[in-house]
Amino acid sequence: MSEPESGAIFQSPICKGLSKFVGNNSPSKTHFVMTINPFLLFDGNASEAIDFYCEVLDLTCVFKNTYDNTPLKVPKNQKNWIVHSELAHSNKPFLMLADVEKKKVGDNVHLSINFANLENMRKSFDKLSQGGKVEMPIAKQFWNAYFGTLTDRYGFHWTFNYQL
Repeated sequence: MSEPESGAIFQSPICKGLSKFVGNNSPSKTHFVMTINPFLLFDGNASEAIDFYCEVLDLTCVFKNTYDNTPLKVPKNQKNWIVHSELAHSNKPFLMLADVEKKKVGDNVHLSINFANLENMRKSFDKLSQGGKVEMPIAKQFWNAYFGTLTDRYGFHWTFNYQL
């Protein structure tokens, strides 16, 4: 796997697309291969959790964006909620966090896969969804990526992303 250019901080393909809303620069797509990261979901307190995990695990928040910086429509009380964040250790991806409504413990951990090839993503998505439940079919998203979510036959939640 190639490393980011010297001095570049890691940002996922999701963040690369979201960056147009907040003006961040991301490394080129060539730095991304299929990777998997834990994705923790919170009910309005992701920002607090980001601070906590950064402090206790010696992590750096390399990206944090709120719903009010996106075209998504949310209630006023959720505009400052975190739509996506990434924490890194030694400039390597470690953990992603976001706020979503009504998540309960057990449903709030997702495994997020970033694919380097859309066809491979579709094949893996189709196979992994067999016997499970597609929550969001793969479709083009506002952050210039194809994205989908599913729960597999064992009850694990997965997010699939392919950055254009």
